[in-house]
Amino acid sequence: MSLSIANKAFLKVSVFIEVSIVLAAFFGYEISQILQTPSVSHLILLAVSTLLWISFLCLHVYFVDEYQAVALSVGFQVFVIWLFLGNKFSLLTFVSVLVIAGFMASAIFRGKLVRENSLRIKFIKVASPVAATIMTGFAFFIAIYFVGTLNVRDLIIPKNVFEYTVKSVEKIASAQIPGFDIQAPFIDAVRSYVRVQAPEGVPESAIEKASQELIHNLELKTGAKINPSDRFVDALYGITLAKIVQLPDNYRVLGLAIIGLLLFLTIKSVAFLITWLAVLTGFGIYKFLIALNVISVKVEATNREIVIIN
Repeated sequence: MSLSIANKAFLKVSVFIEVSIVLAAFFGYEISQILQTPSVSHLILLAVSTLLWISFLCLHVYFVDEYQAVALSVGFQVFVIWLFLGNKFSLLTFVSVLVIAGFMASAIFRGKLVRENSLRIKFIKVASPVAATIMTGFAFFIAIYFVGTLNVRDLIIPKNVFEYTVKSVEKIASAQIPGFDIQAPFIDAVRSYVRVQAPEGVPESAIEKASQELIHNLELKTGAKINPSDRFVDALYGITLAKIVQLPDNYRVLGLAIIGLLLFLTIKSVAFLITWLAVLTGFGIYKFLIALNVISVKVEATNREIVIIN
């Protein structure tokens, strides 16, 4: 290979790695945004960024020849993710970053070994286990990092995450309790609940008295100070925190572990779809680059197919 061709190949590989780093930054940004302002739009953008990023990581198997270059690329990508994370210097943040780096590097290295020992390029067959391993690493990373953002001592749930979770069940509650609204004052929700439970024809004065008694009993049982005029979701958040603070330390740690496990299993439940979409996207990019003559497939003297960057 002439020097000019080698320089062109190096430039193309560099651009490829830079795009991967940008996608990693996109992924890290969406992770941080979901924790700050959880929404469906951020979840969709996180899924898209994950899909695109995994597709480029699969392409590392074919486009980045040197193992040292792969390690350097993975290192830079994990670093830019870390830059977007909160609690950067906490132990669990470091653990989550090391986990995702380990899964990424091991998956790509294993894919390269399989590729080097194969005579024919079978992109989907090689990329599928690579993508699946990386997706598992992502699931561990997100679960560990999210648990690390919680207060390990008091198991304090971020208020925005709590509100988003409560909002997701608002329709179910409103179907059982007419007039229920998490944004309305807490006393309104209590009155609506009491009306549903009370026999027909009960006067409003009795409804009001029962509502005040219910709030008083909640304060006694939970130790929380409830302001009836607060939004329902705010009052419920205060009640929840009051109950959590009363838990023994071992229960709080167990609660963190359960939250992490549930989050990991939730991500794994959609991992299959994202993994296959990423593999197919990577395969499409691979074929597109061949069509543009950016890369080509050659046959060595040993009859083994290799990818050449033109």
